[in-house]
Amino acid sequence: MHFQSNHQMKHIFLSFALIIFIQSGLMAQSTSGEAKKKKVTLTSGVESNLLQLAQVKLGSYSFQTVPRYTYFFNTATDINFEVSKHVKPFTGITLRNIGFIVKGVDTTARVKNRVYTLGAPLGLKFYLSKKNKCILKVGADLSLAMDYKWKSFDSQSKRATKKKDHEFFSKDVSSLFYSVFAGISYKGFSVSGNYYLNNFYSSKSLGEVQLFTLGLGINFENNALKKKKEKNKTTSTSNTL
Repeated sequence: MHFQSNHQMKHIFLSFALIIFIQSGLMAQSTSGEAKKKKVTLTSGVESNLLQLAQVKLGSYSFQTVPRYTYFFNTATDINFEVSKHVKPFTGITLRNIGFIVKGVDTTARVKNRVYTLGAPLGLKFYLSKKNKCILKVGADLSLAMDYKWKSFDSQSKRATKKKDHEFFSKDVSSLFYSVFAGISYKGFSVSGNYYLNNFYSSKSLGEVQLFTLGLGINFENNALKKKKEKNKTTSTSNTL
């Protein structure tokens, strides 16, 4: 057991180091890319509204679940590589709060599970309009599970029936989460869906959980913001003159 624990920790930290290494290299490319006619650009996003749905089973028994909604700590930064006016491969960094809620049988009891993940997406963006007002994106995401928390509570009184417990790099949940995603953004407002391919838990003996998330958010195109600021500055200067 001690060997398995050490092996798991090595796997987690190597994966984490790989994500950081890749992102550091891409950020360096982004900086040098600015001198090359903006071949690499950054896009910031706030996925502030995240609805999570889950299928939960233990053996042959299926649990009832409740949709989970979060608005805290869901954000992303995309690094876009311009290969044409209409298609851009991208990667980046994501921070997400994902999980599920299990409903008690014939009671108001609930059990909530969630984990914070640090991820690196890899996908394509398709710019469907001339002024990039409409953007379609598809791809896959690899995320590292960092902090796992669970609690039980009563849905009527909203009071916890057990003290919240949490654990960093817990062995109870999968160390890495794999998902595929698709989304669309129009004038900065975005809708996206992620389907997680692996089990939420590290072992089927703890349960089999498949997650799907639906996110609503805002995208900040840095170039668009810069142009808007320059336009406002020009308008202000002309009014002064």
